[in-house]
Amino acid sequence: MIDTGSLVKAFRSAPFARQRSYGLDKIEHYPKYLAYLQEEQIPLNESAAGDWEYTFNSLGFRGEEIDLGAGLKVFAFGASSTFGTGVKWEQTWPYLLAHMYGEQLGINSINCVSFAEGAAPNDFIARMLVSQCAVVKPDLAVALMAPMNRRERFEGEKIQRFIPQKPSDKDSLRVFEAYLEWQSPETDFVNWAFNVLIMQNFCKVRNIPLIIVNVTQKNEKLEAFAEFPALAALLKQVIENGLTVLPPIRLDLARDLSHPGPKSMLELAKKIFELNGDVLNGFSTKKVSNHQK
Repeated sequence: MIDTGSLVKAFRSAPFARQRSYGLDKIEHYPKYLAYLQEEQIPLNESAAGDWEYTFNSLGFRGEEIDLGAGLKVFAFGASSTFGTGVKWEQTWPYLLAHMYGEQLGINSINCVSFAEGAAPNDFIARMLVSQCAVVKPDLAVALMAPMNRRERFEGEKIQRFIPQKPSDKDSLRVFEAYLEWQSPETDFVNWAFNVLIMQNFCKVRNIPLIIVNVTQKNEKLEAFAEFPALAALLKQVIENGLTVLPPIRLDLARDLSHPGPKSMLELAKKIFELNGDVLNGFSTKKVSNHQK
């Protein structure tokens, strides 16, 4: 019997997020989005326009409740681009990707759960994947890495995140300034690589198909770190274990006029699927036949 009560709840509460129904942006900014659509000649049915709001499951994460009986269970992990800031749930790349694999396998019963949160660091992404997948084993886990310079800090039950914009409260500012004294791009890379390796090896031991995607950020080109002998071995292991590297995809904007829009989400899902189309080749044919309807 699986104890789903052991699943980790969201960092921020769902009721707070429900109040932010216009793409985690102020509602008075919505006319600017409509003006953007008109300027870019983007049809409303291809945009995130309309009367909708975020929905959250009982754990406080966006999207569906975990369905243990689903024919295909896909867990997604990441930050705001995985959460889908400013786009409808059905427009997010995890939802689209899950249904691409469902179509490939002939499965209609698809359960896509997103354990993503805005401004999440890679520490959080790896922690969520290990914590959640240890309780419920998905048929596929997908993680989109965050920028390397984000961090998660624990002090007892208190969790602090550095993204790394300067915090407003004095206590967080003190810790943030201390962090900046030793932070460097190379140190950020090592932290990123450790988190990737944790997820890769955890899923390997648990026999969970895994896709890890890294979208190249400015000043975070992986090949640059290969020039340092102390870092080259880490990068080599990460790549050998399986890493999907993509350039930034920005075909349109979401409601907040900052995050990727619906077209960008669809293109990202397509790219991930094209490069990892065989990841579920070993999926049980018996399970497929039992969940075709």
